[in-house]
This record gives sequence, structure tokens and C-alpha cells, in this order.
Amino acid sequence: MESLYREIRALRICEGATEVQQLIIAREVLRPGASLGAQHA
Repeated sequence: MESLYREIRALRICEGATEVQQLIIAREVLRPGASLGAQHA
């Protein structure tokens, strides 16, 4: 039972990281003046 709990907890942490990445990407895309193309330096 304990090992199952650890596995589930690890998956939840990974999912949380994915959600954070999605929020960061959405914020950048929706930012005023943001371009959707590749940026060239």
C-alpha cells in the first residue's frame, strides 16, 4: 500500500509540473504584443 501511495504521489507531482508549464505558455501566448512565430535574435 505504501509503495502505491508513493507512485501516485510522484505522478501527481509530474502532473502539477505540466499544469504549471501550460499556465506559463498560455500567459506568454496571451500576453499583449506576443507573436506566435519563432523569435529571431
